[in-house]
Amino acid sequence: ISFAVESRLVREVLRTPPLTALPKTGSLLEGVGNVHGAAVPVFDIRPLLGLDAATPMARTQLLLLGDGRESLGVLVDSADQLRAIPAGRIRAAEGHGAAEGILRGVTPDGLTVVDGDRLMAADRLWQQPPATPGNPLPVPSETRN
Repeated sequence: ISFAVESRLVREVLRTPPLTALPKTGSLLEGVGNVHGAAVPVFDIRPLLGLDAATPMARTQLLLLGDGRESLGVLVDSADQLRAIPAGRIRAAEGHGAAEGILRGVTPDGLTVVDGDRLMAADRLWQQPPATPGNPLPVPSETRN
């Protein structure tokens, strides 16, 4: 799947730094990475888009987003191009389940357009999903005092 985000929020694309996992955080938060001396939360939004989570080998690039007040990183396979998409060519995204709150829509050629402002403000990125029989909550392997 290819997705797009508004260029005004893209700060840079870089190699994913080593990540430090944080206990008891949402399943989308992969960890915190040091980006130019700042601690930046790094998320894998693939599950929101209906995809499998990134494999360790696929975590090669980080899309750094920022709005001047805060920054976050999104794991991506690659960042290919900058292209203009007229607003009139983006149609409503329907049937995308959990992703609907962060999507602007879909283009006729199938490009998923993520609303960067909504993504940056999405509290659910930080939340642990509720436990279900098929998806029990993870149990921390160690507890630090």
